[in-house]
Amino acid sequence: MMGYWGPGHGYMSYGVGAGGWLMGLFLVVGLAALVYVAVRLATRDRAPKVDAPAVTQAVPAPTSARQILEDRLARGEIDAAEFRERVKALEEV
Repeated sequence: MMGYWGPGHGYMSYGVGAGGWLMGLFLVVGLAALVYVAVRLATRDRAPKVDAPAVTQAVPAPTSARQILEDRLARGEIDAAEFRERVKALEEV
């Protein structure tokens, strides 16, 4: 018979055992997770994110062929004689 302080008595007599390293691993992973969550919470934006309103472009109204010719004449792309010639051709159609 062994004495009170012999092998097998107390949790430190044979080291931490097979479950000890597993508990240590869980502890390290748990601490890493806590640090990660703390950093994420500390660095997030405080204000709620609001999407910017979508920029809508006005759809131009359908323009007539004559309006297009008038615009081209106003911009100087065609001269008055060509304008009259094309308007006459449009009226024939």
